[in-house]
Amino acid sequence: MSVNSVPRFIGQPKHWASQVDTVNLNLSGDTGTFDDIATGAGDASQVSYFMFIAKSATVASRLRLFYETAGSTTHYLADVSLTAASAPKEGASGWSGTLTPATPFILNNGWKLKASLTSAAVVEVHAFGGDY
Repeated sequence: MSVNSVPRFIGQPKHWASQVDTVNLNLSGDTGTFDDIATGAGDASQVSYFMFIAKSATVASRLRLFYETAGSTTHYLADVSLTAASAPKEGASGWSGTLTPATPFILNNGWKLKASLTSAAVVEVHAFGGDY
């Protein structure tokens, strides 16, 4: 296999955002439901950074990220620890967090980035990157 000698860069930066409130304890991604965050477009999409903002009270739990291939097979990608925090209100913030993958995550055209929680909460997931 030859090495790609032409560097590839994303076009315009892109920001995907979605609210996650689905509880799913399944780690394999084989069963249960998930909330969609982003869908790969163009030749592919790249996600370089994630930001998470709780919109409700949280308990110590996990937010899990998955990706679904074009064949509708769901795979575990990563998880983020949520800590116990009160619901955000004026003058007081709730839980928030970030995730920067060691290498940008690539979503092929038609692949979906999905998320779920391990306990009842509402969390906004923001993904930053772009399309090739």
